[in-house]
Amino acid sequence: MNKKFFSIIIPIYNSAKFLNRCIKSIYAQKFKDLQVVLINDCSTDGSQTMCKEYKKKFKLDLINHKKNLGVAISRNEGIKIAKGKYLIFLDSDDFLLKNSLEQVKKTIQKNNFPEVILNNCERNRVPQNYNHLLKYFDNKIYTNNNFFKILIKNRIILNECWSLIISNKMIKKNKVFFKKIKIIEDQGFVIKVLILMKSIIINKNPILFHRSRLDSLKHTLGIESAYSYIVTLEDLFKLLQKYEYSKNIKRYLKFRILRIIFYLGAYISLLKKGEIIKLSKRISLSIRKIKKFKNIDYIKSVYSNLENKKTLEIINNNKNFVRNKVIFSLKKTKYKFDGIFIFCADMLGESAVKILKEKKFKINNIYDDDLIFKGKKILNVSIKSLPKNNFKKKDISKKIFLICNLDKKFFFNIRSKLIKKGFFRDRILHLSF
Repeated sequence: MNKKFFSIIIPIYNSAKFLNRCIKSIYAQKFKDLQVVLINDCSTDGSQTMCKEYKKKFKLDLINHKKNLGVAISRNEGIKIAKGKYLIFLDSDDFLLKNSLEQVKKTIQKNNFPEVILNNCERNRVPQNYNHLLKYFDNKIYTNNNFFKILIKNRIILNECWSLIISNKMIKKNKVFFKKIKIIEDQGFVIKVLILMKSIIINKNPILFHRSRLDSLKHTLGIESAYSYIVTLEDLFKLLQKYEYSKNIKRYLKFRILRIIFYLGAYISLLKKGEIIKLSKRISLSIRKIKKFKNIDYIKSVYSNLENKKTLEIINNNKNFVRNKVIFSLKKTKYKFDGIFIFCADMLGESAVKILKEKKFKINNIYDDDLIFKGKKILNVSIKSLPKNNFKKKDISKKIFLICNLDKKFFFNIRSKLIKKGFFRDRILHLSF
């Protein structure tokens, strides 16, 4: 029998700077029918001492790791001891908004206790909340099938577990846990939850503030990050095989698989030759499993003739797929340019900069309105915010803009901003697949 209404699961690793605000935001709530589970993942910055103090003061549950095991295992251990009717995943550098738990409980009760609640959240990135996604939903209960219809129609991507409140009973009944990978461990977990759920409601009131940091695991590159994409890709292929006869789930999985393939290629393009060789040895088993899906038409351009290729060849094929897409994007204009502006400073933008520089294209500036990139550089090219006023004509003479975000709505939004600032419509290009 569930003893609490919410179980809040918080994995912690070296977040002493933010942890106090996170914990205070929970116990400042008027709502008290909750269990708090802290999982200290062998922190070395004082977080462990803070956790011991919180346990003593608030009588919460604390798990201490003797070695660093990662956020996926930390969350899984939290799930195993969770006693609440619903699970909330809160990162240790995030915090709950005032009275959000009481508000969302009322929403849950009003809607007859759905299995999943998709919540609005505030964040320190652009856009600053989820309004741009939640606007497609009404305030009603959605079945699994109707929810996927909206995701497909509007090409909505839901990745983050902290945006969901999930039935504990559903999680444990279906044994849904996080994959032990370095990054994007949320993606497979969230997709499985959405597939398995029977009902979901939309809470358009923000419940938490999410903080993105460039020094977090999410923004790390390297072999482990690329490996995470391979593991997730394998996981989604298995789901695709299992739900082959479910039209909307199948369509959504295809959409997500193709996007992961593109991002994987971008990650691989940022690896050194030696790292690519090491990765090929690491993922040979996963690649053999993916080969079973060689006849799926929408991935033939990436994984063609898999039976005759070694793992290293397949990895390079994925890398070349993205490389060719980046170069092809420039061919969409007949304008003769001598310099390129890039919009987007995340991993996809970084990959495009590297590919274009290797092809001897001149990258003049990288633009991104996200403050987390302020003052940073990619391959010695400065990252800037878009100018407040119009571009100066001399600065944009013989230049093109390449927007490195796969979302079409994002592209149209940024293109509109650029046009208003005096840039030329026919010189604004989109990196897309």
